[in-house]
Amino acid sequence: MARNVRESGREVEMRGRDRGDALRASLAHLQARRFAEALASVRPWADDPQGGLLYALALAGSGEAEGAAPLLARIARANPAANHPLQDLLGLLPPGASLPHLRAGLRHAPDDPRLLALLGTELAASGPMEDALAAFRRVTELRPGDAGGWSNLGKALSAEGRFAEAETAFAAALCLAPGDARIAYNRAVMLLKAGRLAEGWAALRARHALPRRPPPLPGPRLLTLEVAGRTVVLAHDEGFGDTLQFIRYALPLAERGARVIALMPAPLARLIQTVPGVAEVVTGPALPRYDAWSPLLDVPALFGDWIPGSVPYLRAETPGPALPSGRKIGLVWSGDPAGLLDRDRSMPVEALDPLRAVPGVTWVSLQKDATPPGWMVNPMPAVRDFADTAAIVAQLDAVVSVDTAVAHLAGGLGKPVLLMDRYDNCWRWLHGREDSPWYPGLRLFRQTAPGDWAGVVRAVKADLTPA
Repeated sequence: MARNVRESGREVEMRGRDRGDALRASLAHLQARRFAEALASVRPWADDPQGGLLYALALAGSGEAEGAAPLLARIARANPAANHPLQDLLGLLPPGASLPHLRAGLRHAPDDPRLLALLGTELAASGPMEDALAAFRRVTELRPGDAGGWSNLGKALSAEGRFAEAETAFAAALCLAPGDARIAYNRAVMLLKAGRLAEGWAALRARHALPRRPPPLPGPRLLTLEVAGRTVVLAHDEGFGDTLQFIRYALPLAERGARVIALMPAPLARLIQTVPGVAEVVTGPALPRYDAWSPLLDVPALFGDWIPGSVPYLRAETPGPALPSGRKIGLVWSGDPAGLLDRDRSMPVEALDPLRAVPGVTWVSLQKDATPPGWMVNPMPAVRDFADTAAIVAQLDAVVSVDTAVAHLAGGLGKPVLLMDRYDNCWRWLHGREDSPWYPGLRLFRQTAPGDWAGVVRAVKADLTPA
């Protein structure tokens, strides 16, 4: 009998080891988007509590949305306070592929607010926007005390330019969660997009309470325009494009008597040395003595709704590479892949192919770390920083770009810019405009529906084609 017990124990131990190995293998396959392999690994354990979740996710990822939906619905019902299990899958699917899974899930749980929130988020990116609004509104009906649901509704209304309704939604969200920095930041973005600059700049300070913010510098913040005789540090604190846009405020501070030091990352340092009003550029960590400092995006709040209008304020002072003669236009089709909104603001390079038909143009790639198609000239391998990129842009007749730093570089250099913009545009371009108060030579070509880059490229092509 003792022998039988020992053999049974070894069998249980081996079975437990087999289960653990299978679940780990299935999870690794899922994370690598190898859904068929994940399904094969976990199939023997589909009735296991942990294995059942992996099995349902692998089944859905393999294209079996309808088969996976009741399994996922059962798991979701058993864990009402957790995220919906489909949320784990959606990050593994390509853009636009989640809608069948969400709709299948809603057929089994039509009033699950977690699924409705996921559906609204996906529709806000892919359209139609009215369906996204309907999903977000339903979340607020099902969970009127959910501050995040109200904030999502406010963001979607802001994307549509329905600012009064958006403000009501954000007010409800902040009433429920008055200390939530993300909601306060979303409201600030809405105010700026609506053109309420003075209010928006002040509200934008909420971003300092968001996670993963850079640590503050020592010493007092710059909170006044009484700067005569004071040394002020303006610190890069967001993206490269933000710094290129807002470094223009160095000059009005210098005109008020400040000595302006710019604390910059190395890729911007040489270019920022050309900016009027900047007395010194440092890259840290050691800093000279100063009296006050400010993150660069906090500076506009000191000036209310006034925008410094002196363009150009950037200069190309390094020699650029030799480019062909004739009409030359630069192209940028992608932003930073690590950016939160890069999926929405970037396009595949193939989407630009219709521009080849514009007569008499040499197309010049300004895309860093990319291999452009053969119909573009590519001077970028020799580029070390933004000063080198500026030397290329200085030789161009115009720049066609998605919403990324090179658009600000070209605008700050005074070059014509044709900005290809996403449907839910960034706050800095305001709403419903085709021009920009920030760059007199910039024109906006905005998607008329989420994801419609083809229509944007057609409009740009028509604009550049001689009559």
